[in-house]
Amino acid sequence: MPGKVSVQIPTYNQRQYISQAIESVLMQDYPELEIIIADDCSVDGTEEIIKKYKDERIRYFRNEKNIGRVANYRKALYEYSTGDWVVNLDGDDYYTDPSFISRGMQLITESRNRGENVVFYQAAIRLVNDDTGGETRKQHKILGDKDHGLFDNYYLEVYRRNEFFSHLTTIYKRDIATSIGFYEFNTLNIDFESLAKMSFYGKVILDNRLAGVWRVHQGNATHKTRNEFKTEGELLLNRLTGYAKEAYGKDYSPYWKKRIRRETEVLHLELLAENGFPGELLKNIFRYKRFYYRIPVLMLKATIKNIKAAIKPAKK
Repeated sequence: MPGKVSVQIPTYNQRQYISQAIESVLMQDYPELEIIIADDCSVDGTEEIIKKYKDERIRYFRNEKNIGRVANYRKALYEYSTGDWVVNLDGDDYYTDPSFISRGMQLITESRNRGENVVFYQAAIRLVNDDTGGETRKQHKILGDKDHGLFDNYYLEVYRRNEFFSHLTTIYKRDIATSIGFYEFNTLNIDFESLAKMSFYGKVILDNRLAGVWRVHQGNATHKTRNEFKTEGELLLNRLTGYAKEAYGKDYSPYWKKRIRRETEVLHLELLAENGFPGELLKNIFRYKRFYYRIPVLMLKATIKNIKAAIKPAKK
């Protein structure tokens, strides 16, 4: 049997969005499902909306005081969820494919029946900007013309080249997540950090079927990415090196150490460019001695992003 899936819906003051999130899970055709709503002490009437739903699959928990986004993720996973597999849907996002979970679990089960140690499945999304009305389809570039595929060494060989990551459409193994320490640090990128850590323990399935919508608006954490990355980005990447060492154990040879160090340093440069820090980028190019072919492109990207960030407040 594939096993039960826990859908975690962490929420805080998302009254205008929460119904769409809940109903998008209720429409899922996967039979073994529980819905864990972790309300971080909302004060906008979110609780009243949630309590209107009488479906027996819904389990509602409300924190006595506000503990923050990441602590709420962790509490839902470690204290409330009971499924074999977990997927986390923030209260302002929603699913669009009723067979998202059943398809993911089918692909996971088929792979595991062939002896593949699959630790998570990740589908494609649409990114919808509520502030501008713009929409973008986000999918796995590494798949090319294939609709889905199985990958080893996700962090080392897939993530950076794929240029895509989605928390809301990732179904992951709960017992592995809780044993290795998911959602440990209060950082914006803790979802990526946790799943990248998990990828050192097995293979992943990537799927280009469109499964949900990641809603971007002024009220969510997405707008804080740039400033937080400047202070937290390198710490995150250094932690990933430690996670790899722990996962590989005695097999953490000089070969793997060199590969992981190189990937971590290059990813740091790429993210500095993406977040618009040309000065930091130049400093770390010389620090790491990573003079590869994309450096001119990264410098140009960082400069453009920095200029846009500087003029953006003037438009308000």
